[in-house]
Formats: sequence, structure tokens, C-alpha cells
Amino acid sequence: MTTSLPLFERHADFVAAMNRHQAARWIPHSGVELIFQYGESGKELMMQIQPGQQYPGMLRNILSRRYTEAADIENCHLALNGDNVLILWWSLLQPPVEYPAVIRQLFHLAGLELPT
Repeated sequence: MTTSLPLFERHADFVAAMNRHQAARWIPHSGVELIFQYGESGKELMMQIQPGQQYPGMLRNILSRRYTEAADIENCHLALNGDNVLILWWSLLQPPVEYPAVIRQLFHLAGLELPT
């Protein structure tokens, strides 16, 4: 359950927690949550998009970008859970200095705007 993870209100604070390898959550938009934690394969970043925040054609657009930009996002995987929450899961093999770029790529892949 991710609600037990610390919740950060600002993007910069979330990235700082990632750099410290501290499990963390950030809610950049209503119905969109980013989660950084250690999983079975090491460090991972997940974007969970609730059904109400999924725009028409979103999954098709994500799959299209996933195909055309495969080399840039090879560590990103997609899933739809039983509650129709769309999950973009990224296995973080990059050094911490590249975490902000991974976050930008997740937002780009989802077709969402990264808050400033």
C-alpha cells in the first residue's frame, strides 16, 4: 500500500527524496500519483493515473509513443490494474542525476503536463 509512503507536495522535494533513495509519493495533479520505491528489481518509479484522469485515446497515444520512442523508454512498462488505474512503471537503472529526466519522460509518455 503506497499511502504509507511519505507524501511530498513539491516536485523538487520529491526529487530530493529520490536522490536520497527515500521511498516517496508526489501527487502532481488530482488523480495522478508518482511513487518512488524499491521493488523486486531495484529502484522503481511509477505513475498511477486514475480512470477519471485518463483522457479519451490516452492508452492508444501511450502505446504509440511507447512504440515510436522505444529506445528512449526501454525501461518503462505499462499496466492496467483491476480498478482500471493505468500504471507506467519505470525500472530505474539511471544514476540519480538523471531522475528528473525520467520524470519528464513519464509525463511526456502519458501526454500530461509536468507542473512547474
